[in-house]
Amino acid sequence: MTVRRLVLPAWPVVVLGALLVAGCSDSSGPGDTTIDLVVDPIESPTNNRNPTVSGTTEPGATVTVASPRDTLTDLAGSSGAFSSTVRVWPDDVNTITVLAVDSAGNEAADTLTVAHDGRVPLVRFNSPDQDETTAGQSGFALAVEYADQTNVEYASGPDPTSYQIESGQPVGGVFTQSGTFSTLYPAGANLAPLFDLIDDSGATLLVPDSTAFTPGVNQLRAEIKDNAGNLSPPRYVTFEVSADPDRLIAVDASGAAGSSGNSLAIGLANWDSVAGVQFDLTFNTSVIASLDDIRAADRAASFGVTDFNEVAPGRVRVVLFDVDGDVIEPGQGRILNISVTVQPTAPSGTHTVILTSVVLSDTDGATSAAPDAAGNFTVQ
Repeated sequence: MTVRRLVLPAWPVVVLGALLVAGCSDSSGPGDTTIDLVVDPIESPTNNRNPTVSGTTEPGATVTVASPRDTLTDLAGSSGAFSSTVRVWPDDVNTITVLAVDSAGNEAADTLTVAHDGRVPLVRFNSPDQDETTAGQSGFALAVEYADQTNVEYASGPDPTSYQIESGQPVGGVFTQSGTFSTLYPAGANLAPLFDLIDDSGATLLVPDSTAFTPGVNQLRAEIKDNAGNLSPPRYVTFEVSADPDRLIAVDASGAAGSSGNSLAIGLANWDSVAGVQFDLTFNTSVIASLDDIRAADRAASFGVTDFNEVAPGRVRVVLFDVDGDVIEPGQGRILNISVTVQPTAPSGTHTVILTSVVLSDTDGATSAAPDAAGNFTVQ
């Protein structure tokens, strides 16, 4: 009987150790002391007392989220996602830590800072004063001041994009010298985009002609949020807007040297019914050779117009009159179109035309003077 012996090779100890280590290789093995941890950004400042901390780590890892008021432990899901909602101290700066540990004891940590601001901000009107009467529909100042209740570390400051400043009456919609109407803001529309922001302290607006307020009693309302999302209580101011005087508008016009048929439009802004209009149109005779035609238009389409009456060189009187008892109702817009011929030798550039000696009459035949108006005629 023959006995066979199996002879094993004499593996060196170093090689055998290498085989054992290779057999235990693992991404979370003892040679790996950290794991991936991504914590999602968290809103700060905030008025939320119970923020949610979320992110991703190694699937199945134990995740501990600790705030100054809570310590919560849970396992990351199969995708590595985790989420915990913790409490923070109100009106304070809070530190939240996140610790992830896998089954092999490898770990990763991150820290979040959350400023909680639960105090509402304040706004108030500095201008106009309560029950103030303005000197017209524009040219007066509106000013809103912002103030946080406490100047502390966690105070979040104003969010300028959240300003809401509303008027109880329509604003704008003005017939302008360009011959178009400015933007109309209906009652209750937000006027805040018109305002200039002053650092973090407030907003101001010097009301331009194109944003004229409606005459009469008006009320403004303002509110704002801070950067933590707290909304201020609304603040109000009531004031009286005095009406501008009825006035003519000389619409800007243009024409090439030597050209004819160029339209020079005249507009009217009036708050009372108007039964007749008279004015002198003055111009530079080296620029405008002649006024060729005049027609009532738009708001005064049913009115009659006298022929041009030359008062002096470069000065022509125009009379717009009521034929059948019609009136120009309160409002704004064109009332006349004048056809103009430009001198062949007119210098290029912008030249002034003036409406002067303006007289308006009402339905009772009473007359009142209106301010002069100037417009531009550009020779191209």
